[in-house]
Amino acid sequence: MIQVPGYLIKREVGVGGMAMVYLAVQTSLEREVALKVMNPAMVSDPSFSRRFMQEARTLASLSHPNIVAVYDVGITEEKLHYFSMQHLPNGDFLKRIHHGAPESEAVRVLAGVARALGYAHQRGFVHRDVAPGNVLFDINDNPVLTDFGIARAVTKTSRITNAGVSVGTSHYMSPEQARGGDVDGRSDIYSLGALAFEAVTGNPPYNGDDGFAIAYAHVFEPVPRLPDDKLHWQTLIDRAMAKDPTERFQNTEEFLAELARLEPRIGSARHALPSSSAAAVPTVAMPLPVVVPVTALSHPTPVPPAKPAAMPEPMASPLTIPLTIPVSVSVLAPDPLAPAAAAASAVPAPSPVHMDRPTPLANRAVPRSVQDAVDDSVALAPTPVAAKPSRVGWVVFTLVLAGALLVALGMWQQRGGKENAISASIKANTRPPAEEPTPQETVTDVQPTIEPAQTTMDPVAGDGIVADDLATADLLATDAALDPAIEAQMRNALAITVVDPIAFLTAMGRADIAAQRLSQPPGRNATDRYRLLLRMRPESAEAKMGLLNTGRAFAKIAAEKLAEGKISEWIEGSQRAIEVAGAFDTAGELKLQFERQRAALITPLLATGAQAIEKWDEPRAKAAFERALLIAPGNKAASDGLKRASGIGKPGYAFSDVEGAKQAGPAMVVAAVAGKRLAIARGEISVAEFRRFWAAEGSRTRAVRPSCRDRESLFRSSRSRTWQTPGFNQGADHPVVCVSWDDAKAYVDWLSKATGKRYRLMDANEWSALARSANKGDTCRANIGDQQFNATYRDRAALSCADGFAETAPARRFAAAAGVHDLAGNVREWVSDCESGCRKHLAMGSAWASNAAELDLAQRHSFDTDTGFNTVGLRVAREVD
Repeated sequence: MIQVPGYLIKREVGVGGMAMVYLAVQTSLEREVALKVMNPAMVSDPSFSRRFMQEARTLASLSHPNIVAVYDVGITEEKLHYFSMQHLPNGDFLKRIHHGAPESEAVRVLAGVARALGYAHQRGFVHRDVAPGNVLFDINDNPVLTDFGIARAVTKTSRITNAGVSVGTSHYMSPEQARGGDVDGRSDIYSLGALAFEAVTGNPPYNGDDGFAIAYAHVFEPVPRLPDDKLHWQTLIDRAMAKDPTERFQNTEEFLAELARLEPRIGSARHALPSSSAAAVPTVAMPLPVVVPVTALSHPTPVPPAKPAAMPEPMASPLTIPLTIPVSVSVLAPDPLAPAAAAASAVPAPSPVHMDRPTPLANRAVPRSVQDAVDDSVALAPTPVAAKPSRVGWVVFTLVLAGALLVALGMWQQRGGKENAISASIKANTRPPAEEPTPQETVTDVQPTIEPAQTTMDPVAGDGIVADDLATADLLATDAALDPAIEAQMRNALAITVVDPIAFLTAMGRADIAAQRLSQPPGRNATDRYRLLLRMRPESAEAKMGLLNTGRAFAKIAAEKLAEGKISEWIEGSQRAIEVAGAFDTAGELKLQFERQRAALITPLLATGAQAIEKWDEPRAKAAFERALLIAPGNKAASDGLKRASGIGKPGYAFSDVEGAKQAGPAMVVAAVAGKRLAIARGEISVAEFRRFWAAEGSRTRAVRPSCRDRESLFRSSRSRTWQTPGFNQGADHPVVCVSWDDAKAYVDWLSKATGKRYRLMDANEWSALARSANKGDTCRANIGDQQFNATYRDRAALSCADGFAETAPARRFAAAAGVHDLAGNVREWVSDCESGCRKHLAMGSAWASNAAELDLAQRHSFDTDTGFNTVGLRVAREVD
């Protein structure tokens, strides 16, 4: 069982991945508390330590009847963070939901949680983990919001998680939280809506096989419908769970107002709803009982002791006297660059205790756990307190004073003597590489001098620097009443211990990296030490290399998380690595490593999405691209793929099927035609596209060449005129001409076989319906018989405008109608309708040789089925519905 000073642990009441919670008795006040202790396995993970301590700081700054209260905070001898808080004995809301809580109970609990959130939001905090398991009930059955472990202040730049990473409970997180984006109080209101849904139905709004599937549903699935007997809740839940934060309740005041309107419909609740939000709840600076060790508080001037009316008897160590002191609690943001020497070794001062001035460093002897608790969590208001000093304290003080006098005498005798090599090295703030020191050196002949501008650590007994030796820190973290610890402190007090600060920070930074103390504990980790060294010496190569190596250590841990499949932790660790290394990673090594790892993850997802699009599998394609965006927010290929997947099969959706040899087929677009969806070729079939058919099959099946007429004339017909030589020059992108209806039918049959899709020619009604949105081309907005045509063929009926082409133009050269080009001009197009026993077929539209009298797109032209024309080509369609 874990031992926590000042607490008697009765039993374990809860275990999570980050911490254990125990029912304990705070011995100084003899009250039951919930004691939350960090999981020992998490000590080496700086992000968990940071989250754990942020929860304590956040809760300590919030005083509200519906928010759990924090009493005490500290660190055990095993370096485990802990804090004690209000004991909530009546279970959580999740159990009540599963047992069928009535709607009136849901109203009461939701109102209490909303008031708590409103209070937190007004103070700049977003909870980010509103869930029924985090709503507990106190001894009076009032709902109390707990677990602020991932809450953060929205007004601060410091964040526990980086952009693109989502944290929270997936069943209740908002869409923006699921995406890993920025959140504000409206995100908590979304979670409150999800909580309301579960409260009235017994199930969360969305379920799935894993957290990703549930997060996906929060982002894209509509708000689920309630059963008929619960429909009176639907308006509140729809508004609270709106996907767009601007469409939700903008604050808890609005949520409570809607809840109040809902209450009469479900009967009178046990507690009436308030008429105002958390803003109306009075904020009172409540005196909290705090156990303060006498060793942590001292004053150089004795005052007469005054025993409080209810002073408890001294307990445990004679050097640690529990005092019940009324204080005001406020959160202090710890300075990450605060020197570790603030907790340097010394012995307890015997003088009576006052709290109005800090104790001089030379007189401090604060156990590491107590000092961290004071630095990280609470500031005590000036309140005079007296306590009777212990006999052991007086003995230690006498011995230390004697030792200090002896040392001072020795220093005075050697003043003026020649400084040794170590002292000179410290003055110069440099040290030869071959003489790099250990973290601490003992100098017996003279105390070196440190320039004031370079001294960033607490001075002790002159200009020296106290070494933050790990062994000393361990001794200070033990109970000062134990004889070995007292003897160790005496030895430290009698020694003059100085180090070169540059060498000290460098050596300690290396030790921190080796022990994976990368960003925790504050002030005593690799990141903080190397940044402090950089402030002392901006051009320090050791500092720059140290920060780069710290980043590499973060990246190594992140890679291990990736191998375990912990994607969010991998992203967070990688971004932390890049941030810490900063500009000192001149080669971009860590960023490149992160991008390579990310590419290795999203490349198969992009391929899966593309394959799903080819198969018109919209759900599978969207899921792949969504997952890619969660891994790489803003990735253009994933964003474009998601947009494309969302339009699959809808009017305006453009695509190309793949022919047998992985050659893209004609460019197609989905259009609404004659009351149904039909995929239409965006342009007429080109010479290059017809050539692929001819090479694969047409040269065998169409061996007999049809006669090809020039400009549809009976007198200008020639078998030497073919689709390869139509009587004028064509490029590969021009529409194929001199193909008969039989040739057109053979082409669509081959294309269907090559792609596995149902291709065909449009019928006349489909073609006419599609052409209604096209212009006639009479102002040369299409390729028709214009002045270029007149200059070549001497046609007096030619239009007076000029479109730039005497014969065919490249397909899709002119403007489109509904995504389809060249319905007017260029070439007429074969359709499936036939006449005269199907010896003749129809061709629709106008052509490059059409004059003003032939521009009506509704007209139909009937031609022999086996005859080609250099004014007639084809366009294909594909079945969708």
